[in-house]
Amino acid sequence: MKIGLITIEAGVSIVNQLTYEIVKKNLHKHKFYRFDEKETIRPFGEEDLYNWKKLGGNLLRSISLEDAQKLNKIQVSSLDGVVVMGGEEALRFSKQLRDINNIKILFIPVSIYNEIPESPRSLGYDSALNAAIEDIFKVEDTVSSCRYDQFRLFGIQLPGKPGSLLEKDVADAAGDVIRYLDVDSPDRLSHILREKIDAGLNHSLLIFDDMTELTRLEELIEATQLDLSWKITQINEAQCSGMHPTASDRILANKIADVLIQWVEGEKNSGLLILQDNKVTFKNN
Repeated sequence: MKIGLITIEAGVSIVNQLTYEIVKKNLHKHKFYRFDEKETIRPFGEEDLYNWKKLGGNLLRSISLEDAQKLNKIQVSSLDGVVVMGGEEALRFSKQLRDINNIKILFIPVSIYNEIPESPRSLGYDSALNAAIEDIFKVEDTVSSCRYDQFRLFGIQLPGKPGSLLEKDVADAAGDVIRYLDVDSPDRLSHILREKIDAGLNHSLLIFDDMTELTRLEELIEATQLDLSWKITQINEAQCSGMHPTASDRILANKIADVLIQWVEGEKNSGLLILQDNKVTFKNN
């Protein structure tokens, strides 16, 4: 069987681990191909696996949705199947690919946003949470080691996307922080900050995502009329993608690789993988 692998706008490090497991276990039974930015497909070989294991880098490079839509239809139709990895944009693309090609398509949710409604979990989300929380703890350690004459509010801006719970989950995991979603008025924010000031604290962290309008947020802070200073630290997509996948994501990647090969060698048609409770199941779409 000839199977194409494509990742769309999901440059998370766990994709390389998943690709390695898929190709390594089945290289002598099936042929795997990767799509690149030049609108061509290239086969995976043992040398690719060896180089990635020894030197790192990207075994399967993420491409943009725009580049994915330029893929050579003749080359795509020459394959027996295509595996599409990514978030919401990749899911829509996988359905388009299914409709215009007479081959089977499998979608795997891989995203730092965990925004796919059909799948309670996306591969890479646990690693994103872990990376974001580690960065927040570094900020907290730095802030805690300093003395301030006035109360300081540090904003932590996370990547955001409709349907994502990244902001909520990061705030819940980080502990004693303020979550912007919980602050619905200046009075509410003022009350929370006064409690911290009265407790003898000289700073706090406010968690929000980049879908929040900064001018509106700053107006909210100014409306509290508290004597405080305000600074923003941004944690971007690249930082959340993480260089080191968590053990949970690595285990899940291995399970996905096993289910994917069952799909390749079985009679199931196009569909997507559902990730839930550390289990992987196939669903037709």
